[in-house]
Amino acid sequence: MRYRPWGNLSWMLDRLRQRSWDTVGSLSMETRSTEAWRVLKLKGLLRQTVMLDIRNPQSTYASECAVQITHRLNEFSQLGGSMVDVRKMPLFCRSGEIEEVFRRVCDSESVVVDISCLPKRYFFLLIKLLLKNPRNKDLLVTYTVPQQYDPEKPLAEDPEPWTCLPGFLPRDDTTATTLVVGIGYEPLGLPQILESSEFRQDELRILFPFPSPGRGYERNWRFVLDIARRRQANNLNISRVDNKDVSAIFDAINKVTDNGKTAVALAPFGPKTLSLAMCLYATSEPDGKEVPVYYTQPRSYNPNYSSGIKVVNGVSETYGYLLKQDGQSLY
Repeated sequence: MRYRPWGNLSWMLDRLRQRSWDTVGSLSMETRSTEAWRVLKLKGLLRQTVMLDIRNPQSTYASECAVQITHRLNEFSQLGGSMVDVRKMPLFCRSGEIEEVFRRVCDSESVVVDISCLPKRYFFLLIKLLLKNPRNKDLLVTYTVPQQYDPEKPLAEDPEPWTCLPGFLPRDDTTATTLVVGIGYEPLGLPQILESSEFRQDELRILFPFPSPGRGYERNWRFVLDIARRRQANNLNISRVDNKDVSAIFDAINKVTDNGKTAVALAPFGPKTLSLAMCLYATSEPDGKEVPVYYTQPRSYNPNYSSGIKVVNGVSETYGYLLKQDGQSLY
């Protein structure tokens, strides 16, 4: 098993070679959206910052989300952030527009990408661009755990049709015989798709994040049961994975695919860390193989998606995952 460093962000930064980092993140409704940036600033390790303000004007909760994002912008400014570093972007934009906004950091030597609040259609493409760029030598991904998610209402709604994330289109859609699904809180129409003609894979493999915070496991199991009912399956092929250990999840995907011998498609409906491992697998395939990544991007996000930041022993639960060091990919 390969050693891939990860742990509390402050702990990680204290043990990595001292350098300044270019940082990419997303200001959102959630308190946690500025935490990784705050830690880097306190340690004096920030170089340039790209903070995205990503919105969907057609969202059911557009006005409520706008109020929450205004609070985050004010907090960012009070922490010493500059509004010059904030870039407004639509949730649904072409992959070329996403590449353009990330152009100035993709050539940077040392980059931190905070995926806590970055939509998957943004961060999957950014991680791929950075991993493939030889000018980028060191790549660190961060993720902050919230105090809690909204326990009552759906976290996301109104999903788009089943389609590939930008940058992860299949070369030949008929080659993937197995679909690997990361389980999360919101099915976003996936169970219905699995019983429709859109679903072309013969076998289904499930990655189940465990432990799930609070009573999140109930939501996870409802997702799985919905799939089982629609697939009319008494037994599902489920692999439990540690939802914080990206390296272990990556290895679990390798095991599921017999180290890449089984052609798969990926569906990242689980937590960001599980989705990150899927992104890394899809990007790391050798010999120019393309691993398709499918998702039903929600149009609307709950304005109370999460609240607070989880604190352990007086330290925020923000994790750092080293993906590339001295130009060498660790995945």
